[in-house]
Amino acid sequence: MRPGAWLRIVLLAGMLSAGAGRGAGAQALVADLSEHLIAISTAFTGTEVVLSDSLEGDVSAWTVSQQNQWQGFWEAATPNGTVYQGSIAAPFEDATPGDGTVAFVTGNGPPGGSATSNDVDGGPAYLETPVFDGTGETIVRFKRWLYCNNSNDTLDVQISNNGGSSYSTVPSLSTGGTNSEWEEVSFRVGDVAFGTTNMRIRFRVTDQPNDSVTEAGIDDFSVETLVCTAPCPTDVDGSGATDFGDLVGVLSAFGGPCEDCPEDVNGDGAVSFDDLLDVLAAFGPCP
Repeated sequence: MRPGAWLRIVLLAGMLSAGAGRGAGAQALVADLSEHLIAISTAFTGTEVVLSDSLEGDVSAWTVSQQNQWQGFWEAATPNGTVYQGSIAAPFEDATPGDGTVAFVTGNGPPGGSATSNDVDGGPAYLETPVFDGTGETIVRFKRWLYCNNSNDTLDVQISNNGGSSYSTVPSLSTGGTNSEWEEVSFRVGDVAFGTTNMRIRFRVTDQPNDSVTEAGIDDFSVETLVCTAPCPTDVDGSGATDFGDLVGVLSAFGGPCEDCPEDVNGDGAVSFDDLLDVLAAFGPCP
């Protein structure tokens, strides 16, 4: 409760008890203070964007590397699709809605090229995101593509909380294929790792042994943090504070029905002593 709230409630109870025939009502109000003086700043969830990258601009903060790979390296490009045995192997377009054109894909060959000419051979091939803050309630989202003609290969998601010095694979996020379409994925960092300010995600794909037509893609990578903000229902007039203007507003509407009106602070459909008590208890700047 804000400083001074108890004093205002006691003064209100005193005024009520001084009124003719209102002593019992005041006693009931005082007896019920434990219910009405509960903090009213109920938290609700919003989001704050930590990182959002549709890959349409500078991608120099991303890192590409590989081991024992001779074809199908990760690159940021406008995809040139391929078809293998009637199925789309490499995507013909990126995943970003609207005017987006660029995604990270493996081995982007020339238009009309063969599906076997630039797909992943050997590996693993690694694609690392920029560093991001993973503390708090952090949600990672991205869109992915994986085609493998014989289901022998996977696109794996690995996570690091030390800037990429070491990684752990998250088995639940691995995929053996996305049915020749972009697939959106999201997960909570805290469910798979201890969040720090030095997080990175690494995508891993390999064709080892080299016995598959394998193509992968990543696009629209973002990181969001869930944040709690406090509404201020007692700020009836929207001034940014709970003050005498709000008290006057509640008193003006006192006793009448008030469906979805701001003077009904507690939302019970009427303006009553409960609303008055809430306003008095919350006097001061909104949180």
